[in-house]
Amino acid sequence: MEIKNNKNRFIHGLKSCIIWINSNISFLGFLLTFLGFLLTVAGIFIGSVFYEISIFHPLKEIKATQVENDKKREDIERDRENLKKRKQMLKRYLKLGNIFLNNWQYTEAKELFDSVLKLDKLNSDAQIGLFKVKVQKKVIEDYDPEIMDIYIKFIDKEFQNDPHTYLMKGYFCNQVRDTNCAKEMFEKSIKNDKTLAYSWFELGTLYFNEGKGKEKLFLKEKDETKADEYYESAWLLYEKAIEHYKKAIELSDKNLDYRNQLADVYFQKQENTKAFKAYYEIIDIDSEYLYTYINIARKYIRCDGKNYLNYTKSYLKHYIELSKKKKIIEMKKNVKSNWIFTINDNDIFLTEIKDKQLYGNYLFYATEYLTENNHDAKFYKSKAKSLRKKLEVKELKCLNILELIKDDIKQIKKNYSLKKESSFLYDSDICHDL
Repeated sequence: MEIKNNKNRFIHGLKSCIIWINSNISFLGFLLTFLGFLLTVAGIFIGSVFYEISIFHPLKEIKATQVENDKKREDIERDRENLKKRKQMLKRYLKLGNIFLNNWQYTEAKELFDSVLKLDKLNSDAQIGLFKVKVQKKVIEDYDPEIMDIYIKFIDKEFQNDPHTYLMKGYFCNQVRDTNCAKEMFEKSIKNDKTLAYSWFELGTLYFNEGKGKEKLFLKEKDETKADEYYESAWLLYEKAIEHYKKAIELSDKNLDYRNQLADVYFQKQENTKAFKAYYEIIDIDSEYLYTYINIARKYIRCDGKNYLNYTKSYLKHYIELSKKKKIIEMKKNVKSNWIFTINDNDIFLTEIKDKQLYGNYLFYATEYLTENNHDAKFYKSKAKSLRKKLEVKELKCLNILELIKDDIKQIKKNYSLKKESSFLYDSDICHDL
């Protein structure tokens, strides 16, 4: 009976407890939450004071990781942008280097290909460009038929259908006087790359020379029908030369050699107005290019009319004044360029600046003597001899210059009906060894 009473009391107490809990559950929830909060605060305090543990440590790690990843992404993006710019710069250098190759300007091309290799040591396009530069330089500065033949055969095998290869082969054919081969190669180079200004120029020169050959046959031919054929053929070839020179100038507008040749063709065709206009344009582009002044002076010598002879003297005076300036005579365009003059089918080259100075000055002395009455020939001869000694012009070159002077004097006397004795002026004793 007692056991039964105890059981009943237990059940009654349990029910009372459950009822109390149910009636006070909100308070208990709040109490437990509050106790949890206190324990958490106590844990944070104990951890931070005694164990240097921060509740926000994982968040800091996440933030640091994000910052690091952002920096890496920025670095990758910057590297990608720099690589893009670098590739663009390499492309520009290569393009400009090839433009210089197209104009046979190998020194400038070399500088650009070297710049590419500084940025990209394994750039194959730049390495090929430097090889082409080496061959071009060999052709111009140290021409040897056997060595050139080896080079040409090699590049023909290694760089098939390469426009610069055809250009160099054409130049080589020109050197060995094979004009048909040269013409074929230059045409092939243009077919592969229409921007090869030098190929247009060389083709123009081939047509120009061929035209002059036909004109000589016309002058010699006694049969009127054949003479007319030669004349017509010569003028058609001159037109083709003009067309090709204009194309070269279109591709390289400031190239003075191209413009000089164009002016020469116009003069050969007796289109003097166009010729002198072309020469004046050269002076407008570059007033310090000495060859132009000599060319204009010589062309006026070969025109009828006494006023033209005054123009000759005027341009020679300009030439002499410019050639007195050290800065000008040391310019590459005046030092390195070859001055080529043709007399009776023979080409005379003036390559050294001192030879060019002597010729320009002596031509002025000769013109002055023939048109003035204040000095005799011996006075001008003495001036030429003194200048020759001062410039230390070699005897052989001096004799070549005398041949030019002799021809110039002949043209002056013929075109301007002058009868002054002038043989003193080209007496070879001027050129006796110093």
